[in-house]
Amino acid sequence: MVDIAMNDLTDMPTNLWLQVRFDELLEDPMGQALRIGKFCELPDLQKFAKDATNFIDPNFKFEKKVYPTDEEWSTIYPMIESIRSRIATTTN
Repeated sequence: MVDIAMNDLTDMPTNLWLQVRFDELLEDPMGQALRIGKFCELPDLQKFAKDATNFIDPNFKFEKKVYPTDEEWSTIYPMIESIRSRIATTTN
């Protein structure tokens, strides 16, 4: 699914889309919300960011396993490496 999205984004100018990483959203919810609001040209960035961060709890405990085991990671890593490379290329 990410591969499809990345392929579709190559047809769009980079100034028309914004990449938001989930881990960065959890690490810096206010900063990321401000970045999203600015990208969307919202009139009241501070209010948007405050409202948005009310829904982001970095201490949220996932009910499902989030991190793969080393064995699972070795299986999925080759599948996602090309996507990771493409994301790094588009953000630099």
